[in-house]
Amino acid sequence: MILVNFDVIALPGEELGARTPDQTGMRLWQMFHNQHRGHVGLVVNLDIAHEDKDILETWLTREGVKAAFYEAVGPNPAIREEKIHRLSTLYGKADWYVDSDVEMCVRLLKLGVPSFVYANPQIIRPEWHDDPTPRPWDELAAELDRQATVIQTKNWGDVESNTA
Repeated sequence: MILVNFDVIALPGEELGARTPDQTGMRLWQMFHNQHRGHVGLVVNLDIAHEDKDILETWLTREGVKAAFYEAVGPNPAIREEKIHRLSTLYGKADWYVDSDVEMCVRLLKLGVPSFVYANPQIIRPEWHDDPTPRPWDELAAELDRQATVIQTKNWGDVESNTA
């Protein structure tokens, strides 16, 4: 099972129904969908009311996105982290969680969920950026380095069982 965040397949927009597809994200979705025989779930960072559910389903149908399921996880990062982690275990171990939010990928890596960071810039030239500071890639790199160090330095023969 692969979990893909809606922000990967849709460009930012004012309203849910007015968002346009991200062409590269849509190609990535199709690749995952074809390789995993449709076992791809969609995660939406919104609290979806009944009306928004209809808008989302219309958008998905119009764009040809066939998700095994979709889940609204809300905008709160802590709640999103918990719900995505729960989804990753509910349908069997998730092969990947795909998101453009580096911080969420780091949070889920710490919980053992393999993550795929999708970064597709919408503004190519640096002088066109409002905010020239980069996203927090250092945090992601630090977590990956920490996990690699733990694996390399762990003496698996010394693991004590907790039989208390």
